[in-house]
Amino acid sequence: RLRLSRRLRLSRRLRLSRRSRLSRRTVKDAETVKEEIETGKEEAETVKEVETVKGAEAAVQAAEEESARRLRDLEEEYQREVTSLRERLMQLEREVPPPPRADDLPDEYYCAITMELMTDPVIAADGFSYERAAIQDWLDKGKRTSPKTGALLSHDQLLPNLSLRSLIQDRMNAARR
Repeated sequence: RLRLSRRLRLSRRLRLSRRSRLSRRTVKDAETVKEEIETGKEEAETVKEVETVKGAEAAVQAAEEESARRLRDLEEEYQREVTSLRERLMQLEREVPPPPRADDLPDEYYCAITMELMTDPVIAADGFSYERAAIQDWLDKGKRTSPKTGALLSHDQLLPNLSLRSLIQDRMNAARR
């Protein structure tokens, strides 16, 4: 009996020892499983973030491709418009004759004040012709001398130079034909 009871006690101890080892393993296994679950969750979140970044990168790339396509379209449209405008300009240049060259017209056709071709020539007291607006502005500023000679003007009356106006207009019309 003693041996039997010893064996039973030993057997119980072994069982208890095994149980405690198993329960320790189970606790450790549970902790390990819990850690693995947490790690898995973190990895899943990382995968989601990577997928989100990949999706954003794809969207950015698609937007860049669309922008590049639009830019090419605009450049092509711009080139077509420039070509069209150049053709129109060449057509207009063929239709409109060039103005007479400065060396083709006598100096008397140009105002001594503005140095531009006169359209409304008038004769001042010094006997020279000027563009009406230019000599009138000269006189309005209180200047009483000849713009050409510097001599004092005897009066401030301006007379239309109809013959010079007619000569200038005839010359311009002939040049346009």
